[in-house]
Amino acid sequence: MVADTGANVTIIRKDLAQNIIWTPPYVSLQTVTRDKIQIHGKANVTLRFGNIGYHLTAYIADITNPRILGLDFLKNNNFKLDFENSNMHSKFEDITLFGLQTQFESNQKIIAKTKLLLLPRTE
Repeated sequence: MVADTGANVTIIRKDLAQNIIWTPPYVSLQTVTRDKIQIHGKANVTLRFGNIGYHLTAYIADITNPRILGLDFLKNNNFKLDFENSNMHSKFEDITLFGLQTQFESNQKIIAKTKLLLLPRTE
């Protein structure tokens, strides 16, 4: 499962949603590179972390990861991401996002040799 702050919605991989009742999606989604994502449907699902069940609407698509938790889920359930400690916090529990081997460099720099324009929502 991936928590993706760049994804506006939550997506479930199609093969994991075979026993879920879908409805037509009536939406079109695209990636950060502006590629279209084929959406097969949407469903109301319950996602469990520990003993807590979270109700949400998720879109069904052909994606690599089993689930992508989007901003819709994170905001609606008041989750906070703590990248320094690799945790996701709610008022009920703390969830470890990465294994202990994952390390982040705190200071990273990107230098462009030519003028680079980043449009909104493309980073």
